[in-house]
Amino acid sequence: MARMIPPTIGDDAPPGEHAVFAVLRDAPDDWVVFHSLEIAHHVSQVQGEADFVVVAPGHGVLVIEVKSHESIEADGEGRWRYGKRDWVTRSPFEQASGAQHSIIEFLESRGAGPVGYPIFHAAWLTQLSKSKFSAGIGWHEWQLLDAADLAADKAPGAIIRTLNKASAHLAETISGYRRVEGQPDQAHTERITELLTPRFQLELSAKELARRREHEQATFTAEQVKILDVVGSNPRLLVEGPAGSGKTWVAAEAARRAAESGKRTLVVVFNRLIEARLAELCGEGIEVRRIHSLMAQVVDRHAGKNEAVRKLASRQRLLTAGILGDLQRH
Repeated sequence: MARMIPPTIGDDAPPGEHAVFAVLRDAPDDWVVFHSLEIAHHVSQVQGEADFVVVAPGHGVLVIEVKSHESIEADGEGRWRYGKRDWVTRSPFEQASGAQHSIIEFLESRGAGPVGYPIFHAAWLTQLSKSKFSAGIGWHEWQLLDAADLAADKAPGAIIRTLNKASAHLAETISGYRRVEGQPDQAHTERITELLTPRFQLELSAKELARRREHEQATFTAEQVKILDVVGSNPRLLVEGPAGSGKTWVAAEAARRAAESGKRTLVVVFNRLIEARLAELCGEGIEVRRIHSLMAQVVDRHAGKNEAVRKLASRQRLLTAGILGDLQRH
């Protein structure tokens, strides 16, 4: 199974790209297949994308433009229409060619340009047969793959066939090009993969992290002071902030200030951990309770009162019944 980068394809990808992804996934284990490769360093556009880039060790690199439309038209005046879309001036081969030359230029700038193997491009019509695709000066017949090449057992062969044709074409047209057997080898394949999708991890240095924390603590302290200044003049105040921003400290300090001014102070929290922490911060003279415990106490207190009232009413009813019975006997 080939290494797919990324390993999955999005649900919103065209059906043709899903089909190509599925058959290339079953390619040889040492192949690397890029899907939807973003190209910022594009030779003719501000930004580009390659539908597929297949790195086949020992054969070369093929850049593929996929067209999954049920109809493709060329009007004879340089315009193309894919399905029901508007007319455009770029053929699928031109789109793939731009991505191909961008990749070559990028790899050469990093010292990993192709040596002794082809990097070329092709178009893949996943719904149509290439038998009715007219020849043109802008492409070679062997640069076209079609629906018949989508079989899992045929797709790798179609890629290799195209790269072999590309290599022969380069040998005929470019002076000094010579095919080197076995290239790109595994090491060069890994180098290409690393350059096209680098692996890295960025993190703050310990010094920078400490500096930022000191700054955040100073900022939070200033904000906390502002909050505490308005607590006393507002009967209700909502304080929001992320974990570690000092909300617990603000609550404890507000409770201490209220207690010091002679007010009965109750701090209500949600869980046991915060209850213990606030009890420690607030100190003596301030009651800290979990909301569930407080509610249970209130319910029990009222339940006790209701029970006493119920018993008194029952005794009154019995006494009244006894008096009435004595009157009836007399």
